[in-house]
Amino acid sequence: MSNDASSSKRLTKPSAGYALNIEATADDAADIAGAVRAIAACGGDIRSMSTLADGARRFVVACSGVEHQQAVRAALATSPGVRVVAVTDATFDLHEGGKIEVTSRVSVTNADELAMAYTPGVGRVSTAIAEDVSKVWTHTGRSNAVAVLSDGTAVLGLGNIGPEAAMPVMEGKAVLFKQFGGVDAYPICINAKTVEEIIHLGFAECDLATDRHILAHLEGRDSQTGFGDHRLLTGDQCEVLSSNSHLFGVCRRFANTHINNNLYECRNLH
Repeated sequence: MSNDASSSKRLTKPSAGYALNIEATADDAADIAGAVRAIAACGGDIRSMSTLADGARRFVVACSGVEHQQAVRAALATSPGVRVVAVTDATFDLHEGGKIEVTSRVSVTNADELAMAYTPGVGRVSTAIAEDVSKVWTHTGRSNAVAVLSDGTAVLGLGNIGPEAAMPVMEGKAVLFKQFGGVDAYPICINAKTVEEIIHLGFAECDLATDRHILAHLEGRDSQTGFGDHRLLTGDQCEVLSSNSHLFGVCRRFANTHINNNLYECRNLH
């Protein structure tokens, strides 16, 4: 994707964020060595090199921008004895199909397990929650969940790119919540026109009848119309924590009886 919005800001050194996946063949090892020298000569940083089952070589080459990617492509194209099979952008390859998925915490491999995980057994759990709403925090995944909200107005350094374009960034945040905090994060990118609309959505996620706190990572809004205080959405029984779009919130769960053994602390990483 040559029209990368951030490509105009070339980095000072190669980064995996601009890496290329390169597959190439050659007549002999000397030609491959020549390809390696050609990549190095134009400033490419070979992060890994492997041999595929068919004998082709696969390189992962970090570059400093889209123009640098093009220079590496050109260097390989003119390298004697080397036949380039495929060159793709490693970052776009990684994002194909999205970066997150929903997986089951329980095994459903036979009729008995299905009867407990779904009907008829699940109806008994739903009935119990209807009778005592607080059970939603012990018998569903809600106690370990966070919403990552964005309207796409101020995402990274890209500006107002819209909710659709914000989704890869919000998925990335969800990856970090899970990887570093063990928290299940759900990206929600909405076409909101005002801060109030986002506030209303935040409140809609709160269960005011259970005296519980919901945590949301709010992403978006520029400095003129920003979210302001990190405890933007407050109520007697509901609180949604927000984080500035230029800070990274990573949730860490603490066993703390202050909020019924489910307190989350949002820490900003610089």
